[in-house]
Amino acid sequence: IEEERKAFDYYVPNDPKEYVFILVDHVSLLENERGMTLRETINKLSEYMIILRNKYNYIPVVVQQQGTETSNLDAYKAGKIRPTMAGLSDSKYTAKDCSVMLGITNPYSFEIPEYLGYNIRNLKGYARFLEVVLNREGQSNEVLPLYFDGATNYFVPLPNAKDVAKLQKVYNLIQGFNGDY
Repeated sequence: IEEERKAFDYYVPNDPKEYVFILVDHVSLLENERGMTLRETINKLSEYMIILRNKYNYIPVVVQQQGTETSNLDAYKAGKIRPTMAGLSDSKYTAKDCSVMLGITNPYSFEIPEYLGYNIRNLKGYARFLEVVLNREGQSNEVLPLYFDGATNYFVPLPNAKDVAKLQKVYNLIQGFNGDY
């Protein structure tokens, strides 16, 4: 018996100006898929995300932590605390599939006194450094220093490390003075 059916072979969004983000936070917390290891499950998720990106123009955002080899004492001593593709925890496969990889560094957690020209003793845990680790369509290895208030999830770019007057306002704010930032 022959039967005609409609086949799904392409996707047209209702609103072509709509952006659809898929957020996965974070991959190390995934439940293992049907007898797979965590690494195999992450790799499979990465394959699914590529299909969703390429076929449906969805925007996958996958949060993945760095492995212990980039956050331990040896990494600190070697000065290698910046996020890298090689340092990804549980699976490096996701770095091969992504278009843009951003990393965030908190030098205060390593008790580093100075980082990229910034006085971390004064900035304390209020400094984060956002880095473009990989950008397949543009510049990589760019770093944006940020003031970060974790209580309110507030991020704003820090002044240039050489701008002493503007940085002093940030230090005053951190120290509880009425600094205007």
